[in-house]
Amino acid sequence: MEDRYAAVLGSQGNSEQAFFGVFDGHGGAGAAEYAANNLEKNIMNEVLKVSEEGIEEAVKDGYLKTDSDFLSQDIWGGACCVSALIQKGDLVVSNAGDCRAVMSQGGVAEALTVDHRPSLDGEKERVECLGGYVDCTRGTWRVGGVLAVSRAFGDRLLKQYVVADPEIQVCNFSGPLVIVIFAAITQVSTLLVCYCYKSSDPVHGPTRNTSFIEAVKFYLGRFVFHFSGVF
Repeated sequence: MEDRYAAVLGSQGNSEQAFFGVFDGHGGAGAAEYAANNLEKNIMNEVLKVSEEGIEEAVKDGYLKTDSDFLSQDIWGGACCVSALIQKGDLVVSNAGDCRAVMSQGGVAEALTVDHRPSLDGEKERVECLGGYVDCTRGTWRVGGVLAVSRAFGDRLLKQYVVADPEIQVCNFSGPLVIVIFAAITQVSTLLVCYCYKSSDPVHGPTRNTSFIEAVKFYLGRFVFHFSGVF
């Protein structure tokens, strides 16, 4: 299996921060493994340098540094990624590739990401403007006739076109929030379910959290992470 995940609670020793990521490797697990071990650290190092207004640029720089550092290793392959950074009540969701994030607040599901595929007009145009090409091979649109995603870590032979530049969305949540981030909808999906809440009640907050986690374990039987506290 080429998928990896990361879950860091109390990131940088700050109880108001948490990081979650899912990494979908291709051409081996090397890129997914490297990104899972390094992306959170690189993002948080950049976050420390900026004000709250600079959070998107910090996340982007963290992605690009992770990609650059991986390419300096003697490891091949690539990995798509979706990550969720929670900081002081803000949810920062980022993706590069076709990993997805879905949010549910008040029982309503909302997609937070768009798959980066070469079939998208914007992605196809970007690749072609850089001198690359996109064509349909075996019924699937591919960059250079090879890769079915247009953004990812690694993929050194296509790096000029397959960038690790993430798309980022920042939103504020005011109540209980469920975030699902996953690599693919298959029987062997790597899936993280995160339950977040703002609560000044030290008793009922964790109780709600525990009940939710038990329900998710029953229905999904996947990797589940939760964190409690005031966010």
